[in-house]
Amino acid sequence: MSGIHHERGPSSASRWLHCGGSLTFSPSGEAGPEALEGTRLHDVAANLLRVKYHLDVPDALGVIEADEVVTTYLDFVEEQIASLNDPEIHIELYCPPTDIKDFGGTIDCLLIDDDLGHIIDLKTGFKFVAAKDNEQLLCYTLLAKKRFPQLKQFRQSIVQPRINFSSTVSCSLEELLEFEQRIKSVDKTDFAAGSHCDFCPGLGDCPAADRNLVQIMSYAKS
Repeated sequence: MSGIHHERGPSSASRWLHCGGSLTFSPSGEAGPEALEGTRLHDVAANLLRVKYHLDVPDALGVIEADEVVTTYLDFVEEQIASLNDPEIHIELYCPPTDIKDFGGTIDCLLIDDDLGHIIDLKTGFKFVAAKDNEQLLCYTLLAKKRFPQLKQFRQSIVQPRINFSSTVSCSLEELLEFEQRIKSVDKTDFAAGSHCDFCPGLGDCPAADRNLVQIMSYAKS
């Protein structure tokens, strides 16, 4: 399910939440080597967790080996599981769109302990990513809430093995509902240029970006 992508997907939330007009452009081109390696590492980690916790394992899995990136992530997930009271474990959990059109995605790891949902996201790159106020994580959290309505408490973690860093934050139900309204207010007719233009598929065809090209180039260099 990890290969399913939606127009309002969490991975591109930092763009479409700031420029609804970017949703009018279709993604183009193939994934680069870094993205492909990230996918491979996610798949390895997911399958090792499935085996360890006796979850659904793909047919003909074969031998899989974990490198340091995967091992660091596995250790973190196992520590979180051990800290909870026999949680439900969901690996590579696909959450389809519900009442928000084209808003869906796949959560790397979701642990459920009573009304607590802990979302864990693996980052395989070298760039630091903060968990606090992270729009991608908030999207995953909202998707988890829609999939499991009983959830009322939310914990969010980012694990970054390549820079030896992890961070965990909490989110209240009220904050999550406010974020949901923000998603629902996104309008495809609203174009706004900014740092989010950097990886937009519409760059080069967008009037708003063209008018602010110098500013966008300064963002890319910073």
